[in-house]
Amino acid sequence: MNLLHGWVVSAVVLLSLALTGLGFGLVTRLGNGFLHGTKRVVTILAAQMCMFVAFASVINYQFGFFRNPGEISAFLAGNPGEGKVGVVAPAALPATPTSDPRYALTWKDSSDVGLKATNFLGPESGIKAEMRAWVPRGYPAAGVKYNVILLLPGTPGNASAIAPAIGAPNALQAAIDSGKIPPTILITSDINFAGRVATCADIIGGQKAETWFARDVPKAIQANFNVTTNVDGWTVIGPSMGAYCAARLGILHPEVYGNAVWLHGIDRPLDDSFPITPGVVNSQRLSALIKNVTRQGNLMFVSSTEDSGTTDDAQRVVDAAPDPSKIYHDARTQGGHGWVQWIKEFPDILTWLAKIHPTAHAS
Repeated sequence: MNLLHGWVVSAVVLLSLALTGLGFGLVTRLGNGFLHGTKRVVTILAAQMCMFVAFASVINYQFGFFRNPGEISAFLAGNPGEGKVGVVAPAALPATPTSDPRYALTWKDSSDVGLKATNFLGPESGIKAEMRAWVPRGYPAAGVKYNVILLLPGTPGNASAIAPAIGAPNALQAAIDSGKIPPTILITSDINFAGRVATCADIIGGQKAETWFARDVPKAIQANFNVTTNVDGWTVIGPSMGAYCAARLGILHPEVYGNAVWLHGIDRPLDDSFPITPGVVNSQRLSALIKNVTRQGNLMFVSSTEDSGTTDDAQRVVDAAPDPSKIYHDARTQGGHGWVQWIKEFPDILTWLAKIHPTAHAS
């Protein structure tokens, strides 16, 4: 059952409302005694659960957190992987697009207006997931190599809905039209593979998420779009758990993503995102990963004292970095944790990119 189909959501909402109405009809029937009172309490609780399901279905439809009941089950269960975290060696962007037919993708209209969607089986990672793409007005323009922004959702979440939720298409088009940034395409991708809490790492015996983002996704983008090979033109952005993933990719793979943006994220990954092996979770702190990097890309951290813990987490990574001059920490005093805040901050990301790469037009 596809939880993102409109008719499914409508059916769930109507059924929930009908059951709620029936429940309150039973509650108001005359009667007394312990048994009747117990039935009333149970009916009221059931009615509240029905309304919760209806509300959750609408929210899920709006933001695309889960596509089917299996993803909900896997997310709630945690299902930690086996073994430890594997190392994905750095590998620069290919100078020319791959001719491997497995990267030639078919794109179709999606539920996000202006974005195309595809399902892609990564040849190197073995992960099958959805990607969505937005291109600016006039694409493809003759002689133009486009910059790339990869936008990652949080946990839960997937490739759908995040682009319009954060206002990316409109903000990008306005920045391109004004000459603030070079022509840029936008790609969104799942990060919670098979409904599991995101790691964006290769888990030995589990998902190869880092390979997906560092190898498969860049090659797929190059094979399907006319994009630059200059890493200054490749940026990965994410809010919340997506922020952890974005910064992790920027720290470990600056040879692919020259810029990474952490929006209201975390330093230490969620406990159920990595294998239950002593020391593994702490070893995957961003502040631990960045300490010994031999090459550091550009990193932007956006935090707020109103978003508990984000300012301290961001500063911890900044303090651990070999070259703090390549990190910008936008520490704010206002702004909570959610789309209402992130949509305000997305244009500031584009301003930062324009500042650090004033001449980074595609090449």
